[in-house]
Amino acid sequence: MWTMPYRIETERLVLRPYAESDAAALNDLIDRSREHLSRYLPWAREPETVEQRAEWIRRQRAEYDAGVEYTLGMFSRRDGRLVGGTGLHPRTEPPHLEIGFLVAVDEQGKGFVTESSAALSWIALAFARAPYVAIAHAPSNAASAAVARRLGFAERVRDGISCTDGDAAVTSRVWTADKESLTREPLVTYGRPQIFDEMGAALEWPAQ
Repeated sequence: MWTMPYRIETERLVLRPYAESDAAALNDLIDRSREHLSRYLPWAREPETVEQRAEWIRRQRAEYDAGVEYTLGMFSRRDGRLVGGTGLHPRTEPPHLEIGFLVAVDEQGKGFVTESSAALSWIALAFARAPYVAIAHAPSNAASAAVARRLGFAERVRDGISCTDGDAAVTSRVWTADKESLTREPLVTYGRPQIFDEMGAALEWPAQ
């Protein structure tokens, strides 16, 4: 189980666990982005009701509290709109954290995924103290590869885990960054985000 904040603020974004009141906005984002998302995210292919989304949110929050998965909504800091989803996924062999992300089809090209992934790199490496943080994706997913490169992640020369590309199971490309990466461009430029606990109180970063 990794220690995590419950709210992360960057220059333009708020990352936090979904609340049940986000169910309608999340359902709308997935509905309008279905074609954009479904190639790599099989769960996005079938429509669901708002209540089904709310039930999913309840499960995700329970998993966040239990340290099983750390799923976060990606919200605009300016107006509160939901622009995407992200999170940190615990992995084993060896233990580390992996960043996952999606962005609404009409929010592409604004740098939200890069900004949120930079923040989560800091969370994983400097707050949770994971030995490294990873980004994994299907080989054809050029957009995800571009995020990893933009943040200075290095591609690992090892087999990735299985992931989905359309109807096929493929071996993912895996990129990683470690604590040393935080001292170099570009991650050092982003700097540490603001972090808060479950009650909204500001958290201190661990001594480096």
